[in-house]
Amino acid sequence: MCPLVSGEITPISSNVSTRNKIENYLKNWVNTQTPPKFGVLIEGKWGAGKTHFIKSILTKKGFTKKKTIYLSLFGMSSIENLETQLFFASANIAQKTFHRGASIASSLLKGTLRIDINGDDKSDGAIDANFKGFNKFVEKISKNLNNALIIFDDLERCAIPMSEFLGFANQFIEHEDVRILFVANTKKMAAGKKKEFDNFKEKVIGHSLELKAQPNEALKSFISEIDNKTIRDILDDLSPQIIGLFDKSGYQNLRALRQFIWHYAELLEAIDNKYRDNNYFLQNLTEQFFVFFTEFKLDLGNDGLSLSDLVSKATSSNCMVLALHPDKDKEPSPKYRALSKYSDGSGGYDTVIPVSTWIEILQSGLIEPKLLNQNLSESKYLKSSNPAWLRFVLFDDHEDEVVELAKDELFDQFKNRKLHEVGAMLHMFALRFMMSENGIIDENIQTVENSCCKYIDDLLSSGDLPPRPTDMHWPENLRFESNHGYAYWTTDAYKENFNNVHQYLIKARIQAFENHGPEIAREILTALQTNFEKFTKLISYRLEGGKYASIPVLQHIDVEEFIDAWLSLPKANWRPIQYAFDSRYENGRLQNDEHHTGELAVERDWAIQLRQSLESRAAKLDGYKRLRITRIIPRLPQAE
Repeated sequence: MCPLVSGEITPISSNVSTRNKIENYLKNWVNTQTPPKFGVLIEGKWGAGKTHFIKSILTKKGFTKKKTIYLSLFGMSSIENLETQLFFASANIAQKTFHRGASIASSLLKGTLRIDINGDDKSDGAIDANFKGFNKFVEKISKNLNNALIIFDDLERCAIPMSEFLGFANQFIEHEDVRILFVANTKKMAAGKKKEFDNFKEKVIGHSLELKAQPNEALKSFISEIDNKTIRDILDDLSPQIIGLFDKSGYQNLRALRQFIWHYAELLEAIDNKYRDNNYFLQNLTEQFFVFFTEFKLDLGNDGLSLSDLVSKATSSNCMVLALHPDKDKEPSPKYRALSKYSDGSGGYDTVIPVSTWIEILQSGLIEPKLLNQNLSESKYLKSSNPAWLRFVLFDDHEDEVVELAKDELFDQFKNRKLHEVGAMLHMFALRFMMSENGIIDENIQTVENSCCKYIDDLLSSGDLPPRPTDMHWPENLRFESNHGYAYWTTDAYKENFNNVHQYLIKARIQAFENHGPEIAREILTALQTNFEKFTKLISYRLEGGKYASIPVLQHIDVEEFIDAWLSLPKANWRPIQYAFDSRYENGRLQNDEHHTGELAVERDWAIQLRQSLESRAAKLDGYKRLRITRIIPRLPQAE
């Protein structure tokens, strides 16, 4: 069991065991025999699933036998109202219950239920003396509160002054065996309320834990709630794409994800089966609906966008959402920022249905199946304008002239190195192997493998090859068998050759990233010099960062220049840099031996040199100045 130690917010990494760790801590804290005398705060963004997480663990068998009382503070405006709801919620004498609390009609109470919260042994309130049996009732429910677990949710939405509310809660923590769990998004507190909360919380809250969204598990749950099995199956197949879009949005709002799934399920139900079988169409429909719903209907970016902004003034087309950003020296528009997050900076879409239809569907929530399917019958996403590789893959469905045109276009794209997007490129490579096997091109399998690798080399040389992403799970999360909703066309005759090309592409993308090493190094060094918190986020997973946390890039920075920048910071900012390094190199990420090669092993020599240089600089100083540098040296390996 984890020790119960009072302290400030515990940094939580994004690994999958985080919620289990929080659950184990809460179970220990709730059930200790000796009252811990401090409350616990669960932090998290809106939509991160805090309430769902709390309710789920409370209903688990064996979590606690204590009476559990749940109260939302949303709109709670006075201690009197809080007391009323709290006491009546505790009235049930069952040993393990889960109460939401309930508003009590004002006609029941002419006064207010009160308790002694200032320790003077006097009642701080009054109640109608005609309330029959009141004294016995109060004695009974006061007894029920003892040894209870109280959850106060939506703390940031509470209208009671924080000093007053926390003082009220502290009476139970200090003088009763009551465990209080606070649930909040404190970052959304008004400035004045946040300041007041910060001033008083250390007297009441002994431990704070941050809960982050788990979209994969949440999405599975949301899809399981859809009644139509056919639609559930479609959504299951689209799940990787939906999670990718969710990550690109940056909002991490599970409530919005749930709304999206429910509305999208209704849209899919209205679409004819013959269109649902076209994966290329579904991929584009999914992306457009997600982007338009999230960015324009919900405006989660709080940029003032609305559905009317889907209409593009730069074009008269009713099938185009466009946001131009011609002047690179000016700040891009909110619309461009919203669109370019999802479409590799292109800032626009050729829509699968007319923009006016999109707006009507999103605005009213009503779908007219007949009109929708009429629009789809005219959509270019369901006609010959599909990309060449897809038209060729679907040769069973097309006339010969369509297939021949697709083949010729593929030849041109390969010869002139026109395809740069990884998924389309791999489909083109797989089809060249297929053409070789079936005598469509006069090249043997090995020649095709060599020519595909040459294609990759040419893109790398020209700077057109997409570099590896900064995702910590890459390349483990790559789909080696499919892309854009279609399996690569491979057979046993050349599957190994195609895999060789795929692996060659991975290595080339790593090299493409490495080619940007000096540029990335300058980005990191500049962040260190100007904003140490941004630096921390770039190189580690602290402060919800992690852009380069799993990628070796620091070896491109001169060690002495780095230390100069570090030690030029105010002394108070030295130690966070040490913490960032300790986080970056934990769990053997620098380890490099015959049994292990850590993901950051390439940085090992740089890290050793960093330690040596810091030790050398410390050795040249005396007293506290030497000690100050010695104490910030990260846990780095020594030279062997």
